[in-house]
Amino acid sequence: MREKLLSGDLWAARIDKLWKEVDDGVYWIRACWYMIPEETVSGRQPHNLKRELYLTNDFADIEMECILRHCSVKCPKEFSKASNDGDDVCLCEYEYDVHWRSFKRLAELVDGDSDSDQEWNGRKEEKVDDSDEEMELDDGVLKSKRGGLTSASGGANSCKGRFFGIEKVGMKLIP
Repeated sequence: MREKLLSGDLWAARIDKLWKEVDDGVYWIRACWYMIPEETVSGRQPHNLKRELYLTNDFADIEMECILRHCSVKCPKEFSKASNDGDDVCLCEYEYDVHWRSFKRLAELVDGDSDSDQEWNGRKEEKVDDSDEEMELDDGVLKSKRGGLTSASGGANSCKGRFFGIEKVGMKLIP
């Protein structure tokens, strides 16, 4: 079976969704495809293992009867423990973007890890006035209904040199 997968006669997929059509009773799945290294832009490299696959962002809705059998795709830690479990065990350490032709290492959550944003919120956040105060633009100067003046030349997300919301999206304090 592994030889057919590696030759491109078979494909591996992760099942993301399963449903039954009301009209004809046919079962369908949404499959997120895996690729073998030969199908990527860089091809198979010397560091690739024989049973290595890449998870892609390519998906399709297919009939469930197209599924031949179950295979296991594991992270590197689990794969090292399951190396003697047969040919239907594969390794997946990276995700491959078929549109941008780029690789991204898949994050592993080890026991005890949590999904926290502590790394991103390393510095104290500035106090920001979140009031819905109305502002008017007059010749490049924002006039507040409270009477204060602010400059409008800072940008769409800024007011008095402070940025609102952008520091939570992809910014990290570099020591």
